[in-house]
Amino acid sequence: MNLLYKNRQYITGILLMVALFGCQAGMPVVKQSDSQLNESYTWFDGERQRKVWLNPDEIAEFTDYERQQRLGINRRALTDGAVLLKKQGNLRIWKVSDKEPSAQLRAFNKDDHRANYSPVFHATAATRSPRMALPGNIIVAFSESWDLQKADQWLEEKGLKVLKSVIEEQGIFLVGSESGLASLSLANELSKTQEVRYAMPDWWRETFKR
Repeated sequence: MNLLYKNRQYITGILLMVALFGCQAGMPVVKQSDSQLNESYTWFDGERQRKVWLNPDEIAEFTDYERQQRLGINRRALTDGAVLLKKQGNLRIWKVSDKEPSAQLRAFNKDDHRANYSPVFHATAATRSPRMALPGNIIVAFSESWDLQKADQWLEEKGLKVLKSVIEEQGIFLVGSESGLASLSLANELSKTQEVRYAMPDWWRETFKR
């Protein structure tokens, strides 16, 4: 009799737990509010001025295929404590634990010239908005009357070089630059000159929302 009573208690307890978990599963989940970013940078999208917001917790790494194979990049962490958030082709985005990721970026770019590193930005102040990063190089639009030779000569005087024509009949060329904020600064600097209609970084952009 005692055994039967204990079994009934045991079964009753299980049923109560199932009912409790069933109620919890059906409860509405409170969605976390989207984190807001504070630091913004200005750039020129054609002749229009736009902003991007810096994500201080992420770093973008652009590495060519040969280097990936040589280092076994799928097994290599960017730095101690870094967490891989996204991998796409030659791009990897890391969440870093360092309190000064900008210092890490300077160290990476100085020590490793076979990969390009960039801060991660967002299209809006919300962290769920698409990411953007600066792998290097800028797009420069001169007067439509400028050909490749004239553009290359003007850029050479500034220590820069045309990598290829984008739309030569419109005076638009891809110009070499460092990755990261250096390319954004150079683009903004060239946009202020009389000879340039606009200059903008050759952005990498995330094509979907997380």
